[in-house]
Amino acid sequence: MLLSQTEIDELLNVLKEIRYEKECFRFPEKGESEKLDVYSIDGKKKFIIDIVPGSRRSNAKKVTYQERYQKDTILIRLDLYSQFHTNPDGTHVSTNHIHIIKEGYDDRFAYEVPEEFIDIDDKITTLINFLEYCKIQNPNFSNIERSMFT
Repeated sequence: MLLSQTEIDELLNVLKEIRYEKECFRFPEKGESEKLDVYSIDGKKKFIIDIVPGSRRSNAKKVTYQERYQKDTILIRLDLYSQFHTNPDGTHVSTNHIHIIKEGYDDRFAYEVPEEFIDIDDKITTLINFLEYCKIQNPNFSNIERSMFT
């Protein structure tokens, strides 16, 4: 789906909320993934948050958080403990970076992780920071299991 920068900016800035039906959120194990259904506050637009830890064979710290619009338009992707990234203009970013959709480039541009992400080594805190960054109004959407991270 080709979007203008105006449409992109509207999608990035619309206030959203998670609709989560399970009693308790459990962070996915390596090799698993989790999808969260997210809607604009007015209920007219659907988004998906993907949470993907690295595979069993990869770096144990690697994790990706991603916000998609509808099915396949990646708006924001946070890659932690991934690979160095080279942008289309030749600039480089570290192994911890965030991709933000840009007209004409999709999600190919990445930037260093913003200051809002206060502790990227804590997966739950980072998930909550990511949800807030995506303008999700209920980032503490459920009883999040922390036992495996404390």
